[in-house]
Amino acid sequence: MAMPTGYEAYEWNYDGDADGVMESYEGCSATADWNQSWCYVQGGSNCDQALDSTVASETRKWRECGSCNCMTEWNYDGDADGVMESYEGCSATADWNQTWCYVQGGSNCNQALDSTVAGETRKWLECTPSTPSPTPAPDIESASGVGEPTMTAAIIAVILSTACA
Repeated sequence: MAMPTGYEAYEWNYDGDADGVMESYEGCSATADWNQSWCYVQGGSNCDQALDSTVASETRKWRECGSCNCMTEWNYDGDADGVMESYEGCSATADWNQTWCYVQGGSNCNQALDSTVAGETRKWLECTPSTPSPTPAPDIESASGVGEPTMTAAIIAVILSTACA
């Protein structure tokens, strides 16, 4: 699967167990060689929270993150006009009566729900007072379990390429 442009690499490869074989990871993930979930960022040095890799010849930048934290910024056509609008963290959309967000860690966030929009691979949560902020915070997993917003327009998994999760 190709990575969408955006905050964190949705799928990325890394040799976390140092066996010479690249393993595939999704979004904000734990690896055998690090004690915190992390991801490679899109936007490189444009992400002020990104760090240089300590792996020889690795040019990608990375950051620690929380699987169930909201994406800092995400695009969505909530008003079904065919134009993607930009949202930040937990946001209200025209097609839903609660605030919600796409999460940084995809399927690594056990409480995140699958999209009902054809072709949409991002996972989402309805926000509650304990929904994690889009900052690098410890993994606090909570959700109300209410269904996904009804989305009548097709969504393209496009996220601004100069930001970070």
